[in-house]
Formats: sequence, structure tokens, C-alpha cells
Amino acid sequence: MEIEKNKKKIFKRSFLIVFCLILVSLATWIIKNSNYSKPPKIQNFILLSIDDLRADRVGCYGNDRDVSPNMDKLAKEGAQFLNAFVSWPSTPQSHSSMLTSLYPSVFEIPLDPKIPTVTTILSKVGYKTAAFTGSGWMSEKFGILNGFAEYDDNVRGLKPLHDKTLKWLKKNHEKRFFLFLHTYYVHQPFKAPHEYFKKFADPNYSGPIKNSSISTRDFIRAATLGRIKVSSADIQRLLDIYDSQIIPMDNFISQIVQTLQRLNLTDNTMLIITSDHGEQFYEYKRFGHTSRTNPFADISIKVPLIIYAPSLPKIGKVQKTVETIDIPPTILEAAGIDIPETFQGQSFFPILCGNPRSFKEKKEVFCLHTLYIGIRTEKFKLLVGYDPKNTKLYDLINDPAETTNVIDQFPTEIVESLIKKIENIQTESEILRRKLGIYKIELDDDLLIKPPSFDEYSTVLAAFQNNKFIYKKSNSQMNAKFKADQYHLSEGKYGKGLVLTPDLDIIFPLESPVLYRAGSIEFWLKLIKRDSKYQKFLKIDLEGSNSITSINTAILWDQGDESEKRISVEFEKNNNQGVQSDTYFFTKYRWDGWHHFHIAWEPGEFIVLIDDELVTHKNFFPENFFRQKITKHIKISGKNCLLDEFRISGDPRIYRRMPRRKVKMNPKLIERLKSLGYLK
Repeated sequence: MEIEKNKKKIFKRSFLIVFCLILVSLATWIIKNSNYSKPPKIQNFILLSIDDLRADRVGCYGNDRDVSPNMDKLAKEGAQFLNAFVSWPSTPQSHSSMLTSLYPSVFEIPLDPKIPTVTTILSKVGYKTAAFTGSGWMSEKFGILNGFAEYDDNVRGLKPLHDKTLKWLKKNHEKRFFLFLHTYYVHQPFKAPHEYFKKFADPNYSGPIKNSSISTRDFIRAATLGRIKVSSADIQRLLDIYDSQIIPMDNFISQIVQTLQRLNLTDNTMLIITSDHGEQFYEYKRFGHTSRTNPFADISIKVPLIIYAPSLPKIGKVQKTVETIDIPPTILEAAGIDIPETFQGQSFFPILCGNPRSFKEKKEVFCLHTLYIGIRTEKFKLLVGYDPKNTKLYDLINDPAETTNVIDQFPTEIVESLIKKIENIQTESEILRRKLGIYKIELDDDLLIKPPSFDEYSTVLAAFQNNKFIYKKSNSQMNAKFKADQYHLSEGKYGKGLVLTPDLDIIFPLESPVLYRAGSIEFWLKLIKRDSKYQKFLKIDLEGSNSITSINTAILWDQGDESEKRISVEFEKNNNQGVQSDTYFFTKYRWDGWHHFHIAWEPGEFIVLIDDELVTHKNFFPENFFRQKITKHIKISGKNCLLDEFRISGDPRIYRRMPRRKVKMNPKLIERLKSLGYLK
């Protein structure tokens, strides 16, 4: 009997032990996989953006060449997102989204300082912040570096970037920090160190491309303009150079990791490696970040995204779709900071903690471009052009290379549902603009609903006296008041003028063929502040049904004495046939008062007149360069200048009735203008 009792006791004890072990295991599993697990806080963040790095050229994303062993290793030890996307394959817009967690439909470039960024939020809670970027579109003047306590926007090359990074980390490694690094090292024009290039280069290649920035730049330009034929060997040659550039970039990443290890920072630091867009290698008959044929091709909008944080689980490959607007909320959640309601992205930190179920994946990616707006889902990609004829639908399941437009092969319900998704995101973006206090100068609702219509001989005058636009046609006029908090008029020697600032665009809708055959644009302009050596101060966009014609003006302060400066006026047309552009330079203009600009054209003739200096060119552009119906709007944007009496007309002649002051012209100039039929 005693033996039986002992057996029962042993059995009960064994059962209790096993039961407790099961409970402990179950509790451990629940903690790891529940929404209530408390992952370790990350104290420091380094965000590295490798401009123009195409995802599938990185080893762990499919490149079988040994170009990125260090990135590949970090991807295995951390998390590698296989489906990470940007919203706009362009440097300023993409990076702005990366730091604001907003789609580019919300903001404009330069970025408004009122918009909260991950940088400004971290700064408010005591983080040290710094940015080292590679100039160009990543310069401070574009607003992308808003909120950084310290920055250098002219760090060119990997060694200067390494030295800057090392010095800053040594100085600040004992504090909480956010460090943003950016480089154009793999960007056009392509040029690789010879020691790496010789590993991949075909010794039998006899084409025109050499491993030099001048050679690759000239070839790409000629190919884009259709001046040369592009062979498969040429494409491979550029890929050889491009891949060779990734190797030193990868070595630089290894140096960053080694620095973190030496400073004992790896346990509390998150390193985020990504890019702002990919690169097309003539897949759609164009080299560059994007193309007119397919601006949202995956090779343009899909980017590498590798997260290395040794204190977090090793996640490896992640299939879930994320966007770079998800980076700011991820950083804030990892730091234990509340995420603002204005962020359009969502944190993927749960994935990094091993809790993918608590990440509510968005199945679509929103895309924008100059001429298109689009949406990408797992099955489809829809591109909606300004002209409905340009709408495209790609079947990503059966056509992953996106070569065939199947818009006519699928039910309209599919397209309509995708368009509805776009509309919802645009509505959300507009609501956010108002929440953030970012809005454009607009007209009264009546004019927005039904834009005024003009014939091709009409004149449209926009004057800014008494807080109003004045639409003028013949003897009739329509008025539209500014909203009181959206404008600023400045008193000047010659009266009032509208102050143009980066956050206020003048947009007035117009349904008119005023530029269809011949026309002219006139305005008065006064510069009120200097801010850079090459200062862009006015841009006029004429948006038609399938193209945008832009006129840009800038001043070069570093040429001539202080009172006489060099002015550039650039004309650009952007449509499905590509980009046409040219620049004219005008010299010796005093900027102590108002100046009269007049641009006029008709078939075979083009003039630009600034005060009393005329530039005349026969066949300046193709005959149809300015030929378009303005079916969308005229948009005027600028900075540090005053604008008044903006006039656009289908008549190219100069009326000389503008009241600022009389334009003084010499007799020979008057005779020339009369002979051309421009002066009345």
C-alpha cells in the first residue's frame, strides 16, 4: 500500500511540473506574440538614404554579383523588407515623405517649416539631431532639413561623409541622437573605382561608354533624346558601372557598423538603410529615375529597406508591403514617443519585434508624378493621366514587368474601385493640409466650380489690388477675393504687389485656348530679398490637358557688381513626348525697383523682353511648344519677390498700358517690334 501511495505522489508531482512547464511556455508564447509585449526601447537612430539605389541591384534583393556582402549580412541579422515603396520617385518629394510621413499630395517643395517631421518631434524631447547630405536637391533651401540642429548639405563623396559621421558620433555617442545621412554615390552620372569595375567589365565591349561621369552622362542624354541607338551591350555596360559603385557604398556601411561597435552603441541603436527611388535602365526606352511611359514602374518606386537593431529579434525577410512614409512612426514608436495624428504612415515596429500580426498592412501604394497619379495593389497598378486617354492599367500577376496596358481588358468596376482609393487618399491629404495650415491661395467657390471660359483672342488680367483677383475679358470682369489669412500685400514705390512665398501659390482655373496658336505673358516683378548665389524667384506653370509648360526665372548673384546682375529665364515643356527646355540669360538688370517682363510667341517667332532689352529667335522652339489649351489652371509660385498685374493673352502684341511706369525703348527696338507685329 505504501508503494502505491508513493507512486501516486510521484505522479501528481510530475503532472504538476509538466503542467507548470506548459503554462510557462504558453505564457512566453503569448507575451512574444501579443500586442501587450514590451519590446526594448531604441535610444538612437541612424537613417541612411542611398540616393538612386535600385532594390534588385543589391545582393539580398536578387543581384547574384557579390556587390553588397555587408548589407546582405545586416539583412540576415535584422529585417529585410522585400516590398518597400516610395510615393514619388524623385529626390526632394521622396525624402520629404521619408521625414514627414506625408504623401507628396499634402506638401510642396520647399517643405513648409510648419509641417512636423520626425526630426522636430525628436528634438523637442531632447534628441541631438544632425544631417549630412550630398547637396543638389538635398540642400537646406528645399526645406528637407527643417528641424535639424546641425547639418552640412554639401558633403560630397563617401570619405567626407565617413569623416563627418565618425566625428559626430564620437562627440554625441553618450546622448540620444537621430542622425540622417544621404549620398549621391551610386547616382547618375555613373563612375566606379577601376578596381571594382574591372571585376564586371566586359573586355570585348567596343561601344561608346567609358567608365567616366562625362561619358555616361553624355550617352544617357543622347539616348534620352533619341540621337543614338541603344544596344543590350550598352545597357549592360552601364549596369556594370552601376553595380561597381555599390561595392564602396557597401564598405561605407560596414564602417558605420564598426564605429557603432567601437562606441558600444549597437545594443541601443537602430540603423535604417533605404533609398529615395530606383533607376530605370532603358526598360521603358529611357534611362533615369522614371519615364513618361511608366513613371511608377516597380524598378522606380520599389526601394531596399534594411533595419539593423541587434537588441531586436532577427526577423530576416519580410513580405508585407510598407512605404517609406512608415519610417517616421516606426522611429517614434521604437523610441517610446507618441505618433502624431497627422502622420499618414503607420509604424512597422511590431514586425521588428516579432509581432507581425499586430501590423495592419495596407495593400495599396499611393503614387504621384508630374503627369500622373496612381495606385498599386498586389494585383494591379493604375496610372491616371491628366488626359483620360493616358490612363493605364497593368496586371502585376501576369505581367510583372509592366509592359502591356490592359485598361480595356478588365471590367470598369476594377478601375473605378482603384480610382476611389486614389480619391480617398487625396481627400485625406486635403484634410491634412487644412489641419497643418498649409493651403494655397484660392478663388471663390463659384469660380472653382465653374472656371471662366475665354476664346483664343481673350486677355486674362490678374491684378491684386483690394485683395482681389480681377479676371478681365473685353468689357466684363469677374472678381474673386483672397481668403483673409492666406495672402500678404506689400506697399511699394509703385503701389501694392502680391508677396510670393514658398507656402503660398496662386492658382486660378481657366478653360481657355488662349495659348493655342500665338500668345503673350506679361507681368511686373520686384525682387525684395537675396537668399542664395543662384536664386530662383518666380515660376509660372501653364497646365493643359496633357502637358505642362513652365517658365522659370532666376538671378545669379555671383556675376557682376552688386547693382547689375545676370538673369536666367528657362522654358520647359513636359508631356508624354518628353521634356523640351532651353534657357536664356539676360545681363545688367538693377534690382532696386519693379521690372516689366514680356514673353510673346507665334509660329516661327519668339521674343523675350525685359524692360528695354529684347532677345529674338526664329524657330526658337518647335512650332507647337506653347500650343495647348489651358484646361486645368495657371499656377504662379515664387519666393522673395512681389508680383502684380499678371496678364496672359492669345494676342502676342505689347499694349504698353500697364501703369507701373512707361517702358522706355530705343527707336531701333520699337521699329524692330513693329516690323514683327508685336508692338501696337
